[in-house]
Amino acid sequence: MPGRRNYFAERAQHAARAPEQQRAIHDLLVAQLPAFDRALIGQAAILNYLHQLGLRRRNGGPLTWRMILRWRRDEGFPVLRGRYTPHRHRSPALSTTFALTAWTLSRFSSDEHHLFRVRVPHGASPGGSRPAFLMPRNAAISSARGIGKGRWVRPFAVIQLRPAFHAG
Repeated sequence: MPGRRNYFAERAQHAARAPEQQRAIHDLLVAQLPAFDRALIGQAAILNYLHQLGLRRRNGGPLTWRMILRWRRDEGFPVLRGRYTPHRHRSPALSTTFALTAWTLSRFSSDEHHLFRVRVPHGASPGGSRPAFLMPRNAAISSARGIGKGRWVRPFAVIQLRPAFHAG
């Protein structure tokens, strides 16, 4: 049927194009903004940069180094793994801001189920005119959010806590 989308076919096509797209984005960044590429040395620097990009775990928590190593193994994440040998030498992990940005922008979506989620800061405008959380007019408390697929969903119960009054 014309017009129907096949999610699995789209993902397969994207997976085939992703390395080429990543190279193109990296080349564009290097050509247009060569002075802004920075080396990221060490686990903390790499994780902090990804945190600044807004990448989080699926549950909203911060990314971990173990996740980054899994991405490197399974998804071609551009990081040179470091090595630590006790009492001998240290060699930190290495990547660049443009390499990480290009890899991130070449993913299928900003809510990859097995990779990451992009955090939307509270109070940030989503870009449209519709409010992010719609409130039913009969909501007893302003923090009870009605969330649904375009329809109101009433909360099961609304509890209002009031401070206890002590007569002295």
